Amino acid sequence: MKSDFCDIKLFVTDVDGVMTDGSMYYFDNNTEGKKFNTRDGMGVQLLKSKGIKVGFMTQESNQLIVNRATKHNINFCRMGVMDKAADLDTMRGSYGLQWEHILYVGDDINDVEALKLAGISICPKDAMPGVIEVCDFVSPIKGGAGVIRDIYERYFKWQ
Repeated sequence: MKSDFCDIKLFVTDVDGVMTDGSMYYFDNNTEGKKFNTRDGMGVQLLKSKGIKVGFMTQESNQLIVNRATKHNINFCRMGVMDKAADLDTMRGSYGLQWEHILYVGDDINDVEALKLAGISICPKDAMPGVIEVCDFVSPIKGGAGVIRDIYERYFKWQ
């Protein structure tokens, strides 16, 4: 392990495939939907109650993600991010942190380089095989089924 959970000051997560099951719902009225798990929302709030900054970083650009971020008053919501490692480095600099202070959660190939940089990297159990190989920990929970809350309960609850 590269870091200790006690050192984490910034918790960054991908959205689709982590906070959702990766499905995208398209409706007749030309709108899109996503299903978020309420346990993850509570997980975000619990992390924040520990003084940990929480941010979303996603390749998607979608008002639904902004709405979720706003509801939970997260510290930042980065959308349309094509190079997550570079963007994570920017966020690290913005907060004046070292890599060991950052935990990153991702599930797909576009998360791999950010996962490698973070002090702690975690993925859901249904992440792509190449992602599982680079992560420090694999949650036993599938994306969209409460991964963020699982991480809180396993690694932060007793701090």
